[in-house]
Amino acid sequence: MAIFIDTPLDIAMARRLLRDYTDNPITEVKNDLINYLSRGRNAYLEMNKSVKPSSDIAIKGELPTQLIINQLLEEIKLRGF
Repeated sequence: MAIFIDTPLDIAMARRLLRDYTDNPITEVKNDLINYLSRGRNAYLEMNKSVKPSSDIAIKGELPTQLIINQLLEEIKLRGF
């Protein structure tokens, strides 16, 4: 079963920065953002074109984490996994 959590890029970036850079200097954040703009963003956009359409389940990633989990569990249960 393929699951795609469809998260808008701005939300994904904000969550990542909050998760990964709580104790890092701003230069590391800056370097990561430069990398995102030069390469990472294109990868996210490509996933929307190629991975999402072939996924069995697509969940809205802007939902609260617990709601995403609940929806996934319900979909898995409905499909008999």
